[in-house]
Amino acid sequence: MIRNSKPDDKNIVSELIIVAIEDLANTFTGYNDERSIKNEMENLFAESDNRFSHKYCKVIEIDGQVAASVISYPASEMEKLNEKIIERLRIRFSSDDDLFTEHAERIRRSKEAFDGEYYIDNLAVVEKYRGKGLSKILVEATEKEGLEMGYRKISILADLHNEKAFNIYRKLGYIKDCELEVLGHKYHHLVKTFDESK
Repeated sequence: MIRNSKPDDKNIVSELIIVAIEDLANTFTGYNDERSIKNEMENLFAESDNRFSHKYCKVIEIDGQVAASVISYPASEMEKLNEKIIERLRIRFSSDDDLFTEHAERIRRSKEAFDGEYYIDNLAVVEKYRGKGLSKILVEATEKEGLEMGYRKISILADLHNEKAFNIYRKLGYIKDCELEVLGHKYHHLVKTFDESK
């Protein structure tokens, strides 16, 4: 069953976010140890005004448990959503201006999607549920949401080294239009364009 996420999902969804973004979690949280990263990601997820918020998340629930999650939003909102994370980093690094500036500038310079796109930011499946088509279900639900909001172009990134994800997205009709570097990682930027009649 697909449903909108809620703050109570923070334990499992924060883990899925970290799985999806890997070491980028350090930059977004300001922490290096797993426990602190997880705690801060839970805090971000429970809030309503940043890119990792439950507000932008849908989950698939199987037998009462979250099995997969997707976070998506209009690409034009990314800068605003990032600023909320940067505000938290300012507090985190209140005694170290240089470290704060480094994290904030890295986030501000990162370009993952373009105006006019509905962006699938984060997609992950709990390990025991992988290979069951849950990613496809969530991508299709996100496309529907984007279309209902008036977007005709949906975008997603795939790490240059993650051929499996790249192939899944291509099978779903996504076409690579460029490569982007985000916080030191290189990604395929893939888009799927829908005609006006959909």
